Amino acid sequence: AGDEKPLAKATFAVPESWVQLKGDPGGDRRLELYADPDNSDTNAFALITPVRGDYTSLGSFGNVETVQDTVMPAAPGISYDVIRAEAVTGKYVYEYVVRVPEQPERHLTTVFMVVADCIVTFNFQAKSSDYKAVSALAKSTTDSFKTGKP
Repeated sequence: AGDEKPLAKATFAVPESWVQLKGDPGGDRRLELYADPDNSDTNAFALITPVRGDYTSLGSFGNVETVQDTVMPAAPGISYDVIRAEAVTGKYVYEYVVRVPEQPERHLTTVFMVVADCIVTFNFQAKSSDYKAVSALAKSTTDSFKTGKP
C-alpha cells in the first residue's frame, strides 16, 4: 500500500565471520538476525515493530520494571535471574539469565526502546556455558547498537 510508513532503522556491529539469518517475524515487523556460524546459539538481532501513534514514547509502555515483564514473561517452568534492569537515556537495558526446561541456560542482554512510532528491540544471547568467552563481544555488540528515524 502506498500509505506505508518507513520503519525506524537499527544497526549493530557483529564479527565479519557471522552470518545473517533469514526469518519472517510476521506482520509489518522487520528482523535483522546474525549468528556465529560455528555456534548459532550465540547471536544478535534487532526487531522493529510498528506501533500506534499513541505509543510514541518509552513511558507509554511503563517503567523499566513494567516492561521487564514483557521482556521476561512469566511462564510455567521458566525462571530468570536478573543481572541488571535499568533505564538509560531513552532506552531500557536488561541483562539476565533464563532457564527453560529441556534447554541450555542462556545469558541475554536486551535493549527496549521506541523510535519513530516503532518499538525497537535489540538482543544478544549466548548459552551461559559459552558466555564467559563471548562477554566482551556481547558488550561491544550491545554498545554498537544504534537506532534512527527512517
